Amino acid sequence: MDKTDLAILDILKKDSRQSSKKISEMVDLSTPAVIERLRKLENSGVLQQYTIKMDRKKLGQSILAFISVKLDRTGNTNNFKNVITKYPAVLECHKVTGEYDYLLKVAATDLSHLEHFLFQKLKQVRGVGETQTTITLENLKEEINGSFIGL
Repeated sequence: MDKTDLAILDILKKDSRQSSKKISEMVDLSTPAVIERLRKLENSGVLQQYTIKMDRKKLGQSILAFISVKLDRTGNTNNFKNVITKYPAVLECHKVTGEYDYLLKVAATDLSHLEHFLFQKLKQVRGVGETQTTITLENLKEEINGSFIGL
């Protein structure tokens, strides 16, 4: 990957609906050259998905929470992974270092929905021991992917 590939990725990060023609104008390449670069980025797995960013609050999901999860035994890891990734409320699931084993990013319509998820879903998963929930008050920045230019 070179600077042009990174510029193309940065353009798509801001608006994944940009046409190849528009991208070619922005990076000063021909349209076929941009199409070829996009094909290579897709085939290599660097570019995995074209997506959108939605306003969760406008969709009725006013609560965003981060839930730290500690498993009671490592033997329950596979069960936890299989179950937790199927819940639509779970936007992200990360295996982490430190006191807890996983960090979940969870969206909920309201506090009762979050409470239902915690006690009727998450804490019912075999292997879930302790949890700690942090509810966000304000979202200052949220990116799908970081910038590649100006690191």
